[in-house]
This record gives sequence, C-alpha cells and structure tokens, in this order.
Amino acid sequence: MIYTRCQSCKARIEVGKPCERCRKNYEKIRRKTRPETDRYYLTGEWQTARSKAIAKTFGLDPYSLIVLGIIEHGFTVHHIVPLETDYSLRSEQSNLIYLTEKNHRKIHELYKVNYENTARMLHCVLEKFSEKFSGRG
Repeated sequence: MIYTRCQSCKARIEVGKPCERCRKNYEKIRRKTRPETDRYYLTGEWQTARSKAIAKTFGLDPYSLIVLGIIEHGFTVHHIVPLETDYSLRSEQSNLIYLTEKNHRKIHELYKVNYENTARMLHCVLEKFSEKFSGRG
C-alpha cells in the first residue's frame, strides 16, 4: 500500500482513498445545505463515476500538472458543471476532474470571478492531460 497525508486534517490515508474523518464532517455539513443533490453522492452510480475519474488521471490532479507544473495526488472529484446546474451531466467523465483540496477551493473561487472561462479551462486541462498520457500527444 502507498500512503499519503490528508490535505485537510493531515491524517495518514491510502492514496486514492478519501479521508474518512474529513468525509464524514463534510457530508454532515452538505446534507444540511443541499439534501436534494447529496443523495446522488450515496449511490453506486456516483461511486463508479468517481472511481473512473480517479483512474483516468492515475490518481493525480491534472490541474496541478498541466497548469501549475507540479505532480500532486488528487483528493476530491469535482463536477465542472455542478449538479444544481445540469443534473444530466452527473456521471459524465468529461464533466469530472480529480483535484487536490487546495485546487478544489481555488476553482470555486475562480467560478465566482468567471464561471464560463473557468469551466472551459478545466475542460481544456482534461483534454491536454488525456493527450499527454494517452499516447496521442
């Protein structure tokens, strides 16, 4: 097994697995604020989509690699187009990107400034990552 540290609480966790301590706290807070979309995160459909999103990036954060030029393990699978905006994209791999917690917070701040450009940039990051590591680029 390969281990890393949780980016939030610094607990020792297995690479590619969420920190159970942080996940429980996060889910408790989310259920109070967005119960209608949070049911999706408890489904097998989400677990499968999440696993595929992590596998397609080899557990790495494509934003860190392509934009920042550093190699970091991801932590959170992020919906580029949020569930509240378009629920039909909930499991589309082209709408999911694996990010570190720091980058995830950064992306949400960028959304506040310009959602469209940020979403477009994330789609480009996924395309460049795929080209670079699929043997096509």
